[in-house]
Parts: sequence; C-alpha cells; structure tokens
Amino acid sequence: MQRLTYVYDPMCSWCFGFADTYNAICADLPAQVTSARLLGGLAPDSDTPMDSGMADMLAATWHRIEAQCAVTFDHGYWDQSPPPPRTTFVACRAVIAAQTLGASDLDMLRAIQRAYYQQRRNVWQPAVLTELAVELGLDGAAFAHALDSVATRAAHTDQQRQAAAMGVQGYPTLVWQDDRQSGRLPVEYGTPAVTLDVIRSLMAADNA
Repeated sequence: MQRLTYVYDPMCSWCFGFADTYNAICADLPAQVTSARLLGGLAPDSDTPMDSGMADMLAATWHRIEAQCAVTFDHGYWDQSPPPPRTTFVACRAVIAAQTLGASDLDMLRAIQRAYYQQRRNVWQPAVLTELAVELGLDGAAFAHALDSVATRAAHTDQQRQAAAMGVQGYPTLVWQDDRQSGRLPVEYGTPAVTLDVIRSLMAADNA
C-alpha cells in the first residue's frame, strides 16, 4: 500500500490557497500511489453570528493568503452585518451529499470554494449549497434531502474519525501511508515539487 490522503475543509481558506498545488501534486503522482481525500471540519453547525474579533481575523487571513498564494478573494464578503456564523460542517456534508448523487467530490469542492471566496455567496446556508448542486447538474430536492440525512452525517463523522486517527489537527494536511510507515507530508504552497520529492524518497525507501 502506498497512499496519499488529503484532509481538508471546503471552507478552510488555506485549503483554497493550496488547491492548485494539490491538483499539481495529484497530476504528477506516481501511478502506483493511491490518492484519497477526507473531510475534516473547522466548525460545527451554528446560526449564531461570529464575533467581530473572529470575523476580523478571518478577513485578515484572506489577505495573507492572497499575498502568498496565486488566488483571489472577494473581500466584500466581510461587509455583511451581522457577520456570518462560524460554521463549516454543512459544507463538508455537501461534498458527501454530492458524491452520493454521483458528482465528483472535487467538483463540489471547487464549486463551494468559488462561491464562498469569489462570489460572496453564503455557502453555510443549505439553500445556497443546493443551488450549487443544481449548477453541477444534480437534482435539487434529492441533494437537499441527502445534505441533511442521517447517512451523510454519519459519513462525515466517520471521515473525521479517520483523520483524527492519522493525527490530523488542522487543514490542509497531507498524510502518507505505506506498508512500513505513516506520517504527515510537507504542505508547501505553490511548490508541489517539494511534496513530490518527499513522496518519491519515501517510495524508494519502501522499495529498498
């Protein structure tokens, strides 16, 4: 077994900054390496507006990521009054619900990220997530049902448990597993070669 697992949250802004780097890693991943993804979760369900200090911190983080990574944000998102709630689990469930209905997890992830970071859309609202699913060609009613289903919630909890068992505490995280070892890989924004070089070294050691 040689597996690369990516653990993320669709509403993690650093995951958005890492998206192109992750795609580049996957594009050059050796053929014998299995690629997997797990959903973590930054914040549980809530409809309480976040406090101004948290909103200011996240708004500043978007500027930091924009300066460091090749991504752009619509900073007008933070003009909302009151601030949006601090909640991300529903976006995680949206990825699972989309997969259940036959869509790609990456397609749903990209749709959520584009809507959240670049279109000022409140992707913590189930109605907005359903709109995104319909834009991907999914049935809106079926998606809305799956989004809040017991099965989807259980699947998200299971993925969180798997990530916790790997020692994941933040996002984005890359985890390498083979028959001899398991551990975190470097997350270098904009430089996929760093991670790929480590993977090749681990594979060489595994095959020695």
